Amino acid sequence: MGALPQAVDMDNDGDLDLLVGDRSGVIWFFENTGTAVSPELRARGKLKADGVELNVGANASLDVADWNNDGRFDLIVGCEYYSVRVFLNTGSNNSPVFGSGEVVIQNYSTLMRNHPRVVDFDQDGKKDLIVGEEWGYVYFYRNIGSDDQPTFSNTGVAVKLEGGGDLKVSSRAHIDWVDWNGDGAFDLLVGDNDGQLWVFLNSATSAVVGEGVSEQLRHLNLSPNFPNPFNGETHIPFVVTESGPVRLEIVNALGRNVRVLLDDHRQPGCYTPIWNGVDDHGMAVPSGLYFAILQTGGMRHRQKMVYLK
Repeated sequence: MGALPQAVDMDNDGDLDLLVGDRSGVIWFFENTGTAVSPELRARGKLKADGVELNVGANASLDVADWNNDGRFDLIVGCEYYSVRVFLNTGSNNSPVFGSGEVVIQNYSTLMRNHPRVVDFDQDGKKDLIVGEEWGYVYFYRNIGSDDQPTFSNTGVAVKLEGGGDLKVSSRAHIDWVDWNGDGAFDLLVGDNDGQLWVFLNSATSAVVGEGVSEQLRHLNLSPNFPNPFNGETHIPFVVTESGPVRLEIVNALGRNVRVLLDDHRQPGCYTPIWNGVDDHGMAVPSGLYFAILQTGGMRHRQKMVYLK
């Protein structure tokens, strides 16, 4: 298993840096010393936890999220051997300090070489975990606690396809989630050990996806915002391919409107509006998960964003 990167604004300077988990179980920090549009990465060494090298044994894979809703990004780390751990940030977003890792899931049958992602999978307003693993399956771990104090049983549920079978790729499922087809529901992207990328479209509920189709990545009208996670403001680039009405709004994790950034007629071109973390009434929003939703030309695209104060 090679390097597994995650983009995050580690030094809170408005551009994306890289965290990279490697085969030995450590996580490397590469600082962007350039700009958001012309990045230049410089190795800054291995991350520490509790003052010593953060090491999960082998094959570190990670996600970044505000795990306990304290406004600081934390690390959610998978590994070779059967567990997912959370390393809470007890410092700040521009000077993170990670404590000793807490095991949040341990399963000796389904968490070999696991790859976790944080998402509200069942759309109940609380962060859950979806985890890809060595044999090509993807498991859903429901949060049975609260959003700011997530709690999980050690038994996951295999994500199902429409016909009732388990979602499975050849081996070593590496996952992410995105609104691939612009229908307002998140879909699953799954890479496998054969070098293929599979797209599983969400065709029914948040826990059921359609049959996978191996596809090449294609251009979407709404690009990822940067920086993400962000503090202060973030840029949300998108492309209009033909003249017409365009609406760009921000909604929270429950789908409630927070801010309408744009709602008018636009000519073809590239646009990059900025959201500064306030709602339509000028009030600052709390830290958490938000979505930018673009509607244009009969299409609807959604991009997840993490706001950290």
